[in-house]
Amino acid sequence: MVESCRAVLSTFEPNRVVYINFVLEFQPECDCMQMADTPIIQDQGILVSDDIVAIDAATLDLVAKAQPLRQSRSEDNNIKDAGPDMLKNTIGRDPWIPLITAEEMGLGSTKYELIRVEPGK
Repeated sequence: MVESCRAVLSTFEPNRVVYINFVLEFQPECDCMQMADTPIIQDQGILVSDDIVAIDAATLDLVAKAQPLRQSRSEDNNIKDAGPDMLKNTIGRDPWIPLITAEEMGLGSTKYELIRVEPGK
């Protein structure tokens, strides 16, 4: 997955891509699946970055801090509290592996500064 991402990004001029993550209706599986499940967390907002690794790291950190929703796959897996392993335990795989690999391949950094912008301000 990371190698494919690197290949696609190599077709663009450096610093010419912006990434947007909509952390809304956060599903336990890819939202390309035919059936939607109950979101595992409340909506966390929209993130924007020029670093593909940083935006996903920020997304995973927001997800880890969010309380799992009742009647979601988290509850099905007996996960009741927020925490760094909540998503891993919900989906059965470590979501950080691709990010660490991408960082090692030079696609970006897992270090970021989150700047919150409130609507209307």
